[in-house]
Amino acid sequence: MIRITVGGQRAELSLKRKVEADRWDPRANRVKGSKEDAREINALIENYLVKLNRIHRTLLEDAETISAEGSKNCALAILNPRDL
Repeated sequence: MIRITVGGQRAELSLKRKVEADRWDPRANRVKGSKEDAREINALIENYLVKLNRIHRTLLEDAETISAEGSKNCALAILNPRDL
């Protein structure tokens, strides 16, 4: 799950992936270990964060009003829906 917070307002996107709690590193916000599934999920998380940061930067450059829900909607329009 990715949580977008803007001005105290939150919106969430599910990556539709599950990880056992003991394999999750809450400090790093990544899956622990180097197994293939951990690398795949961590790469997916990183990919979405890069895209979300790009969306945020574009909204700032265009002087758009940025909200958590608006950022989520932009992300849903741009991100690959079959990966969510």
